[in-house]
Amino acid sequence: MSIPCHPMSAAALIADQLGRLLIVRPAGESSGWHLPGGLVEAGESPRDAARREVREEVGLDLELGELLSVNWVAPRTPRRLPRLAFLFAGPVLPISKLSGLRPQLGEIRACRMVPYDRALLLLHPLVAARIPHRDRPISGSVYRETRTAERTSLS
Repeated sequence: MSIPCHPMSAAALIADQLGRLLIVRPAGESSGWHLPGGLVEAGESPRDAARREVREEVGLDLELGELLSVNWVAPRTPRRLPRLAFLFAGPVLPISKLSGLRPQLGEIRACRMVPYDRALLLLHPLVAARIPHRDRPISGSVYRETRTAERTSLS
């Protein structure tokens, strides 16, 4: 019997008082904009990983709130493993705190606060789908499975 092992990633949904969302553009990637976050390291909790990644990527040390969603993400190629992707609520930042945004050169090419609707267009559609609707109160977490058209089963 083999023990299941899934890589994990964790991200934070951080907004400001104007309702804008924080998005980052990784260095060396052409895949566009992401939420701040990254891989969970061995022995690290997903929440701690999201907090560490926010600190490393944009220089903000923030307490993160509740779990918003967990996604099981199917592998895009046969040699990859499925992944669990966690999304945590971040704080609503006062405008004065935004001067502390400092993208880590070498890892993050740019970071910015963008209006909610614009962020949903800039983010990958599968990432945007994890973000709760801004007009609905957050009420617990959501579990989703993300499968590509080519790989709809675990064969």
